[in-house]
Amino acid sequence: LQSKSVVVHPRPNATFSNNASLCTGSVLNLTNESSIESGSLTYNWHFGNGTNASLQNPNVTYSQPGTYTIVLTATSHQNCVSTSTGIVTVNSAPIVAFE
Repeated sequence: LQSKSVVVHPRPNATFSNNASLCTGSVLNLTNESSIESGSLTYNWHFGNGTNASLQNPNVTYSQPGTYTIVLTATSHQNCVSTSTGIVTVNSAPIVAFE
C-alpha cells in the first residue's frame, strides 16, 4: 500500500466595494478587498460594458445609462480562483438649462 502526499493551496476570497449608483460620465472607483491566507493574487475585472482591467483598484466610466454587472476574478499564484459580482446602476446625467 502506497501513500501519496496531497498539497491543498489556499483559495482566495474575491470581494470588492463600489458605489451602487452613479450618473453617466461619472467615475466609478472600485475598491478591491480580496484576500488570501498566503501568497499573491492577480485580478481580472469585467465591467459589463465590454471593457475590462487587471489593476487591483480600477476606475471605470460608463457613458450609457443602465444596469451593469461587474465581475472580479482573483487568481492566486497557485491558480486557485475566486469570483465576486456586483451590480451598478448608471442613471442619465441631469441636463442643466438656463432661460
